[in-house]
Amino acid sequence: MAVTEPDVRQALRDMAPRMPGSDPEALTPAVTRAWNNHPGNARPRHAPAVTAVMDDVAWPAGYRAGVAYGHGFVADYVASAARHLRDPLGSDPAGERVLRAIAGSAAAVASLTPTVRDDGPSRADHLTAFGDANWQTEAQYAAIACRVGWTHGLRAGVEDAGWSAIARIVSTVDDLVGAETVRTAVIDGLPGHDWLVRVDVESRAAAMDGLDAAMRRGTLPLAGPGQAFPALRAITGARPSSSATTTPEGPRRGHEGSRLR
Repeated sequence: MAVTEPDVRQALRDMAPRMPGSDPEALTPAVTRAWNNHPGNARPRHAPAVTAVMDDVAWPAGYRAGVAYGHGFVADYVASAARHLRDPLGSDPAGERVLRAIAGSAAAVASLTPTVRDDGPSRADHLTAFGDANWQTEAQYAAIACRVGWTHGLRAGVEDAGWSAIARIVSTVDDLVGAETVRTAVIDGLPGHDWLVRVDVESRAAAMDGLDAAMRRGTLPLAGPGQAFPALRAITGARPSSSATTTPEGPRRGHEGSRLR
């Protein structure tokens, strides 16, 4: 059975609190078209429609939102961590030099377009939507497919962007000061490499924690913690990381990760 845009719009509005960062109005036409291109009343025939909504509409949109959030959050987190250690904490001169390189590199990366690639939902993602029985109308089922695609894509985008941002920061710092200097410098009482490992793990964990909190709130922040440090933005002149988008180029998910892993 075909669904109408008004019914889908209302179903997506009802689903919006479970889709942080989404825009039901913008999603409505595409979700309606994707569903109606694979009509069917019986549940076994819903699989193609669910797949179309997830693959063609919801997952890509959610993934892009996750990448923008994750890229900005991680890059800002690292820049802020480095900037706020640049005071007399007992770091050696090499450590101070590495910290300056980290802060500058992370701020620069925050202003760049992320280099990640959207591989789309997996079979398990599809099965999550197929198995959701909390619907009574076709429009509600279309909204469920959209919610699953959006939220699963969102999480994958945050994860991919975090790895990508860290890898680019580390690579840039190594080029600026040398990998050996990073390894031997002392930062906050730790070898520079170990300090970067700690910030790497903390930044990506904090990004996912922020996403989990957004899931509970129903809203997604548009930038990372660097918003709390406007002076850093003023010094670097970096444009807001929330404007970052994915590119079709770049490595496949799981193939680009921080060298610190």
